[in-house]
Amino acid sequence: MFYEARVLELRGVSSSAAVDQVFFGKLGVEFRRSNAIAESTRSPTNDRRWISYSSQFYERRQFVPALAAAVYPAFGDRSLSVVSMLGYFVTGLLLYALLRFRFGAAVSLAVASLFVLLQPLRDWSLYPLTDSWGVALTAAAMIAGLLVFDRGRRWLPVWIGSVALLSVTRDAVVIVVAAAVISALLRRDRTSSALAISGVVSMLPAVIAFGVPIQRTLAYGFSGNKIPSEDGWGFILRRFWPNLDAMIGEYWRTMAEGGIIMAAILAALAAATLFKPAAIAQRSFLRTTVAAALGSVALVAASTGIGDSPFLGQRLPVVLILFGGAALLATWPRADTAAIFLRASAVAAVAYIAIFPQARDLRNELVLVPFAALGVALVARRIARIFADVRHPADTAVGTGKAVSTGSPDLEAL
Repeated sequence: MFYEARVLELRGVSSSAAVDQVFFGKLGVEFRRSNAIAESTRSPTNDRRWISYSSQFYERRQFVPALAAAVYPAFGDRSLSVVSMLGYFVTGLLLYALLRFRFGAAVSLAVASLFVLLQPLRDWSLYPLTDSWGVALTAAAMIAGLLVFDRGRRWLPVWIGSVALLSVTRDAVVIVVAAAVISALLRRDRTSSALAISGVVSMLPAVIAFGVPIQRTLAYGFSGNKIPSEDGWGFILRRFWPNLDAMIGEYWRTMAEGGIIMAAILAALAAATLFKPAAIAQRSFLRTTVAAALGSVALVAASTGIGDSPFLGQRLPVVLILFGGAALLATWPRADTAAIFLRASAVAAVAYIAIFPQARDLRNELVLVPFAALGVALVARRIARIFADVRHPADTAVGTGKAVSTGSPDLEAL
């Protein structure tokens, strides 16, 4: 509703009139009716004090409402939903483009397709919200960062533009900027320093214009998105552990729904391919096991794409894919010029989730998607090597791989 009100404001309606039209007009009435809230009953959506207080947390997210305002003449009240679904489509394209900087077309397409099918990404992209564009622009910022590392500082404008757009879309902008800063501190070269400085500078206009009420945001979230009775750090620290516990509980339930057996298959598959690919290539039994595991994952991924999976549980263990995939960036080849940047991005994404723990149907965890995709692609590439070793053992020695067409470093050679 806050985004809907922002769309109207961008189309020339005054702020107060936009709030009245959305929260107390047709949209608000339909929302309360669908949630069995009587109009005479006090709820957040008809409480002007709550509306006024909560609006501060949405002011900086201007990009998606601006897109919706632009297409409003064509789609009317459906504009935000259309823009959100467009963001889902763009996310798939940008995930593929991100992976192509380090992997071949087949691996990139398979992994991007898997992540597009992940249930939380699909579900949240159907709502008139900013989540799909947050994932898309995070992937865009990572692409821009790789362009700078691979092809030089002349690509900094692309990085600056993507960070600026992300800063007025979702809070995930701190992840990519933090990764650039960490890379600059550890690498201490001109490219990393330029990336970090320009990233911070391009994020500043949104911070200055709209502010970053971190303390109030934490207190608000820990109060169940209600006006907190207090917002001091003592209150936040007292509520931190219960919220973290609830979030971890949600992870466990998701894993259980996804099937513990499937989770074990994924974990064993990743461990085996990461640490002993050559041994697997030499043993037909292990190759058969890997093939069966891949077939299982493909079957569950396909069924998850059209609804709850009937195989080994109700859905893929999304938690393992997101967090496990991001963790796999720790094994990224050190010879890659962007290795520190990529590793730091995964660490920053996990830290981002841990600092603000909330059980929200894996909504916050969507920030992991671009980084987890890179980690899963790394495993997929090593799995491909296992079968390549069997077919052409003399052609797969380290250092003999061919670089992808983007001109980026070749992971096989690295």
